[in-house]
Amino acid sequence: MKEGEVYFAEIKDPKGNEIQKDRPVIIIRNFTGYNLVFVVPVSTGENRFLEPFNVPIPKTPDNGLDEDSVAITYQSTSISKKRLIKKLGEVDKESFELVKENLKNLLKL
Repeated sequence: MKEGEVYFAEIKDPKGNEIQKDRPVIIIRNFTGYNLVFVVPVSTGENRFLEPFNVPIPKTPDNGLDEDSVAITYQSTSISKKRLIKKLGEVDKESFELVKENLKNLLKL
C-alpha cells in the first residue's frame, strides 16, 4: 500500500457526522509499524462538490472509480488495513498533491 492508491474500504459503526457506509478511500500515509493507514474518503454525493476543502477526483481508468467523485478532506482519518477490501487504482499526481495541500490548509499546518 502506498500513498495515492485508491482502495474500497469497509466503514462500520460511524458516530454522529462521521462518514458512513463502505466507500473508496485515498491512502495519504501508510503507518507500516502500526497496521494503520491515514485515508481521505471519496464520495459521489452531488452536494459534496460544493463543500470547501474537498477535491474533485475525475473518474479515470487509472483510479478505478465508477464515476466522478470528490475527496472529502475534512473526514480524513486513520483506519486499520483490515478495513481495506480491494485496491481500485491510483489517483493522478496532480490530484494527490491537491488533496495533500487541502489537508495542510484544513489543519492549518
